Amino acid sequence: MSYNKKTTEFDFDGLRFGLKSSNQAITSRLQQNMLESFKNTVCSECQGNRVVCILRPKCQNRHFQDLLLFSGYKSNDIPTFCYSVRLKEIFENYQKKVFLLPDISIYLNDFYKIFGNKKPKQNPLKEFDKLLNHFNIQNSKKYDDQTYLLTFNKNLLFVDLKKELITINPLSWQLNSPKLIKSIIELYAKEYNLAVTVYEEYDFLLVLTFNFGKKKLDQELMNIAIRKSDFLMDYDEESNELTGEIHFTSQSQSLRSEESGLSVKDILKLFDHISESLVGTIKTSQSPLSSLIPKR
Repeated sequence: MSYNKKTTEFDFDGLRFGLKSSNQAITSRLQQNMLESFKNTVCSECQGNRVVCILRPKCQNRHFQDLLLFSGYKSNDIPTFCYSVRLKEIFENYQKKVFLLPDISIYLNDFYKIFGNKKPKQNPLKEFDKLLNHFNIQNSKKYDDQTYLLTFNKNLLFVDLKKELITINPLSWQLNSPKLIKSIIELYAKEYNLAVTVYEEYDFLLVLTFNFGKKKLDQELMNIAIRKSDFLMDYDEESNELTGEIHFTSQSQSLRSEESGLSVKDILKLFDHISESLVGTIKTSQSPLSSLIPKR
């Protein structure tokens, strides 16, 4: 048993080992059993004390909810009070215009609760374009028939119509699709009011160029931004352009899937550093990654 009642801890390493050591059918049953075990023990105990559930949930940032949502659990099968607390936290942070917690998910039908409690008449599954207009979300992209990407207040949302889920700030996601990486870069560029062009020069090599036009840069801060970046960057003072190369490993070339691709966090970090180097940009302690990325 991976749950220790005395310490109220859950052995996720044991779960991962078990999942990797079994075939797909056994893995599915094992995962289901362990999810139910955790939900019926730790979640029940956590929800039994609402002060704990609100202030110090037993799964950090309520990420067990995300595991349940991605495993296909419906709204009546998840810890309802804990989920309601998450929705309230999201709405309060939206009202404060601060960066929402990363790597959290909600149901598509609760999309409107990010912005308030009044449910619009638009059906999010069939009329998501109209829903975006209703909430005046101007920076969005229809990636394919089942997927939307959108940003507001420096937040990135990934909308999956097929699974009827919304993932907020998926910073830990490792991206292997040049098309998806390009789409996210273009959305962040618009969010940060930066002009950027992106093209794929070779497989798993993207070249991006920031053209700052008449915007002035703090050369010292730009040099710091280049050093902090995980990408190969070069600034041309004469053209006022910053060009970079993004190299990333395909999943087939990587021994471990978590080491493949490019993370959303790395992309956001690049924009965060560039924004800090612009003269006249208001520097704020509420930088999206200020509380998430350790200073170098």
